[in-house]
Amino acid sequence: MQAILCPIQMTSNSTTTAAGARELTCVRQKIRHVVVAGHSDCKAMRLLYDLRKQMDAKTGSPLELWIKKNGWRTIEKFQYLKEENSFTGPVPYMQESENTKFKVTIDPGQQFNIVDKLSQVNCIQQLENIAAYPFLKERLSQNDLLLHAFWYDIHSGNVFLLSRERQRFVEVNERSYFGLMQEVKNRASAKILSES
Repeated sequence: MQAILCPIQMTSNSTTTAAGARELTCVRQKIRHVVVAGHSDCKAMRLLYDLRKQMDAKTGSPLELWIKKNGWRTIEKFQYLKEENSFTGPVPYMQESENTKFKVTIDPGQQFNIVDKLSQVNCIQQLENIAAYPFLKERLSQNDLLLHAFWYDIHSGNVFLLSRERQRFVEVNERSYFGLMQEVKNRASAKILSES
């Protein structure tokens, strides 16, 4: 699982801890599923929101500089949430290729505050950041590696899964569970069908 901010790999010879962890788990251990997890009332997202108008400033505490360095793409994507669209977007999402490009509506039921909406946008951006690692491209394009986003409301205990079919985070409950799991199974079985 990945939390908060996943640095994007800028070069093919990146030696960051994040790149090493991705290679170890996704390439060498050949895991099939990577989950990005976000949650409500996230203090890192609160800080990112508070710094959103200062992203270009080269000053700040070590934490502020780290948040700005790794959160600027999230802030760019967050700009799609505007008062005229009730701060729901939609927000563009592109994972492995043009074939997986779609727009995600954020919190269409207006359940969450603006920082929680930023946290959901951040989950989407972190999926894109992970998908940008060159050594993952082949597995992602063949559906041999699947990326998912969960978002947890710490106040209600509800968990939401990013649904590609519904193009939004969907609460996992008795009504939605089987449909969401079928969606994940369909994506996973796409690899099996392409090998037949």
